[in-house]
Amino acid sequence: MRFLRRIIQRYFRGNLGLSILTISSFIAGITMGTLFVRFLGAECLQKMQISLDMFFQDLRFYPDRGLDPYYILKASYRKNISFLILAWLFGFLRLGFPFVLLALLLRGLALGFTSGFLVYSFALKGLILSLALLPHHIILVPALLLVVAVATAYSYMNYSEKVSYKKKAQLKLHFREYCIYMFLSAVLILAAGLVEAYISPIFMRQVVSFIF
Repeated sequence: MRFLRRIIQRYFRGNLGLSILTISSFIAGITMGTLFVRFLGAECLQKMQISLDMFFQDLRFYPDRGLDPYYILKASYRKNISFLILAWLFGFLRLGFPFVLLALLLRGLALGFTSGFLVYSFALKGLILSLALLPHHIILVPALLLVVAVATAYSYMNYSEKVSYKKKAQLKLHFREYCIYMFLSAVLILAAGLVEAYISPIFMRQVVSFIF
């Protein structure tokens, strides 16, 4: 895992402008998701709060329900591997990079909405609950950022090749590197899925039993 972390750090340091663009898109999505909570109607918020409170109460009294590792693992892989494949395919398109960045922004929006809603509904308890989601995101977020950064770079190179017609050989050289980075991201996503399925639920159960 340290080896993968060094590779990611080296890539982002070597592509600083692209790194800033990618991280900014993700942060913008998180910010939008957090603010979006404020625009929901009171009735909608109340229904969501009741459903979430029932889930936490059920989790408190019946810890083995609702957090089935197999179901979580399957859902995690389906969502995140689909994201990786989609980003990989968009990387081959000359104008695919805006869509890759948009997909990352939407992922950030979903994360920001989840955290924002928890804090809005449960105040300090919600903040603590948000921290319970942290374990797998420590691995998943860098993996998604790497996926988007690499796909954006390769897509933009395709776009530049269309404009200048001078980078065809360079694109062939970078294709292998592109696939290697995607493979490394897939390894991180698989690891994050295991953490989400088998470790994060333990944190969630402990936090719920402590604060509810």
